[in-house]
Amino acid sequence: MLSIFASYLGMALVPHQMSKEKRQEIKLPWKLITLTALIDMLALICGTIGMFYIGSGIYQVVHSSIILFTAILTRVTNNTILSNMQWISLFVIMAGLGTSRIGVLHGKQHPNEHTGIALSLAGTFCYAVVYALNERLLGPQYRVPARLLCRSLGIISTSVFAIYLCLYTIPNLNTLLLVPIAVQGTNLYVVLLLYLLIVVSSYVHNISYFVMMSDVGAVATGVLSSVRAVLIFGLSSIMYCNIDSTQCYTGMKAMSTVLVALGVLLFSNGKHKAKAFTSEEEISPIPLI
Repeated sequence: MLSIFASYLGMALVPHQMSKEKRQEIKLPWKLITLTALIDMLALICGTIGMFYIGSGIYQVVHSSIILFTAILTRVTNNTILSNMQWISLFVIMAGLGTSRIGVLHGKQHPNEHTGIALSLAGTFCYAVVYALNERLLGPQYRVPARLLCRSLGIISTSVFAIYLCLYTIPNLNTLLLVPIAVQGTNLYVVLLLYLLIVVSSYVHNISYFVMMSDVGAVATGVLSSVRAVLIFGLSSIMYCNIDSTQCYTGMKAMSTVLVALGVLLFSNGKHKAKAFTSEEEISPIPLI
């Protein structure tokens, strides 16, 4: 849970860059923001545990379904419109990321792989819901500034996990952290440095994520996340191939990279740009809160 706390702390530290007067003029939909934060926490918990079970490579394959989940959810809730070519590109990307799994079918199977896949899939669906809700919050209906939304979500989530850390983690710090560090022969300062890097990484990631979400929408953000997946294939191979054969870069993962790149190109060259929200003449999105 410390890694999750560090991730949300990075979100909470993002400055909203607004004057006090302008900030007071904005009426935040706190019910919807709180709901988004709760679902995001559930997604991160499921995804983190699932990734620990199955490894980052397989996790990215499962996580690729977020593209389709997001497209369907934003179509229903926000009435986002995609061209036929863009729908095809989503399936090409999913097929590409799924192809990478073929390269590890005969490798070492993780002992809790089925549980890990189920948790990762549940977390992925929750992330898709969060994508759709964030798009709604950033859109014309609420017009919440990107950085302010990021900070608000981060503060809510950080507060929840801070309570958990105070009630459970800190009283059991020796058993949960100090003893495992000693057993592994790791330096405590190295571990603290890694947690600090998670905070910094989360800070940078969330600034770019929310700005990108407000500019291009939820589906395009999901498409761009597929590029991250193929980069992780390469990094996982370099760092973990010698200790886990499922992390090695294979011919099928190379094919996966090509298909993902093709899918991204198809999406960006769709005949019609994705529309986050419809005009008054079109069907109104489903009301949330």
